[in-house]
Amino acid sequence: ARKLVKDFKKHVDKPAKIPKSLEVSVLNIVWRLVANKDFGYDDKKVIDFMDFLHDITAETGLLVLPDFFPILNYLPKFLRNYFLKEYFVDEFKKICIDFTKEAIDEHRANLDPDNPLDVIDHYLIEMDEQKKNPNGPQFKSG
Repeated sequence: ARKLVKDFKKHVDKPAKIPKSLEVSVLNIVWRLVANKDFGYDDKKVIDFMDFLHDITAETGLLVLPDFFPILNYLPKFLRNYFLKEYFVDEFKKICIDFTKEAIDEHRANLDPDNPLDVIDHYLIEMDEQKKNPNGPQFKSG
């Protein structure tokens, strides 16, 4: 919170867009619960992620057109990519999977089943327990 206040002080007495530090702070709250990790306000990976999120949000109007006009789903993929910007969804999915996979791999390497720190630790522990289940696992990896 102190870092956020310090960053907000840079924007006093002048009109400004919502600072990226606020967006990173919101991500940090969620990611602290999920992966027990914080990001710096100048972390390039997070800033790139947020910029991409802004881009995909700006194109949301086009992305929902097939929901209202299902016939658009029958267009070839290259046309949907060109006109409806569908490639944003594929890219965003890949970015999210890579981001999450990296965190899961780090957690798997440092997992202490007796001292889970966050949601990922609990999930990995539960996955390991389910592997012992004679009825088959309830959770899947990958």
